[in-house]
Amino acid sequence: MSVKIIKLLRSRTILYFVVVTLMPILLVQCDLFNFGGGKSSPPPEPKPIHKISIPYNWNGDLLVYAHGFVEPRDDLAIPHDTIDGVALSSLVEKNGLAYATTSYPHTGLNGPEAVADLDSLVSQFENANGQPNHIYLAGVSEGGFITTMAIEQHPQIYDAGIAACGPIGNFEKQLNYFGNFHVLFHYFFPDVQIGSPIGVSDQTIEQWESGDLQDEIKSLIESHPDKARTLLKVANVPVKDLQDIEEVKTAILGILRHNVLSTNDAIRRLGGEPFQNTPFDNSSIKYTGTGSSSEDSKLNQNVERFQADPDLLAVINTNFHTTGQLSRPLIAPYTIYDPIVPEWQDSIYKSKADPRNLFKEVPMDKFGHCKFTTQELTDILKNLITGKGS
Repeated sequence: MSVKIIKLLRSRTILYFVVVTLMPILLVQCDLFNFGGGKSSPPPEPKPIHKISIPYNWNGDLLVYAHGFVEPRDDLAIPHDTIDGVALSSLVEKNGLAYATTSYPHTGLNGPEAVADLDSLVSQFENANGQPNHIYLAGVSEGGFITTMAIEQHPQIYDAGIAACGPIGNFEKQLNYFGNFHVLFHYFFPDVQIGSPIGVSDQTIEQWESGDLQDEIKSLIESHPDKARTLLKVANVPVKDLQDIEEVKTAILGILRHNVLSTNDAIRRLGGEPFQNTPFDNSSIKYTGTGSSSEDSKLNQNVERFQADPDLLAVINTNFHTTGQLSRPLIAPYTIYDPIVPEWQDSIYKSKADPRNLFKEVPMDKFGHCKFTTQELTDILKNLITGKGS
C-alpha cells in the first residue's frame, strides 16, 4: 500500500473520530449558546401538582385553597399549611366541605398563571365528582392576591372568596414597600450583605437559607435596638409594640426574607433580566422619621436610589392588577399590625371596591402576618357560607 493511501486512510479515520466523538458536544454547545440568534428558551417548568379530598360527610360544597408565597428555590409541592397545629385541609373537611389545592405552576412569584391553574383544578374536580353546590376560593398572603384576581375575573366559577392578608390593593406599591425597606436596611446596617433591589447574589441567598445571615442580623438588632427601631419608623413598618425587641426582629427578618429570597425571582418573572431592571422606584421619595431634620437630610442624600423600568411597570399593571370590580362576595381578614402586607392594602382595595357591599374587611387587633386562630378562620368560613345563603 502506498504512503499516500495510508495517509489518506489515517486522515479519514481521524475525521471520523472527530465527527462521531465531538459532534454531540458541539451540538450541545450550539444549543446552549444559541448561535441561531435570539435568547435560548428556558427549560419547561414542571406541571402543577393538584390535591383533592372529599370528607365522608361531604355537604356538596367545595373550598379551593390558594397558598401563599413559596421560596423560589424550593421544590414544587402541595402546601401543608397548618393553623394552631391543625392542617387547613382537616379544618375545611371538618366543616363538611371538599378541599382542593395546587402547588401552582411554579414557586416564587405567581399571578395570572396561578389563576388559570386554580380554574383547571376546579375543572378537574368537576370532571371527577360532578358540579359542587357552591365553590368557595380562599387564599392567604400571595394566595389572597391570587384569590382576589380570580374572584374578579371568574365569577362564573366561584361563588365567594376569602382573601386573607394579601397585597390586594396595589401590587406595585407592595413591591415599593419591600424595595424601600431593602435600601433603608442597607443604609442603617451597611456592613450586612443583603443585595439590592436590582439583584441578590447566590452567596447571600445561601447564607440566608443556612441561617447564618439571619443570626448575624438578629445579633445586630439586639446590639443596636434604637437603630433598628428607627429603621422601622422610617420604612413605615407596622408593629404593635416598638419596644418589644422580638416584634422588631420578627418584622425586620420577615421583610428581609422577601428581599433576599424573592428579588431575583420577581425581576425575572416580570421580565427584568438580563439587564438588572427593577420595578422598584424611590427616585423621588423623601424619607423621614429618623427623629431629626439633619439626620433625615443625611439619609436622603446617601440612600441608594433606583428608578423603575417602564416595561416592568406595564407588566405589573397588566398582569398583577386588581380592579375592585366584584360580582361575588369577598371577605378580607387581616391583622392590623402586619409588617409584611400592611393594612393599607385592604384600605386601598376598599376604596375601589364596586359595589362596596360585596367587600368586607375583617381587621384583627394583633401583630404578625396571617396570624389567625382556627376559631377565627372557622367563624370567617361560616360567615362566608351564611352570607352566600347556603
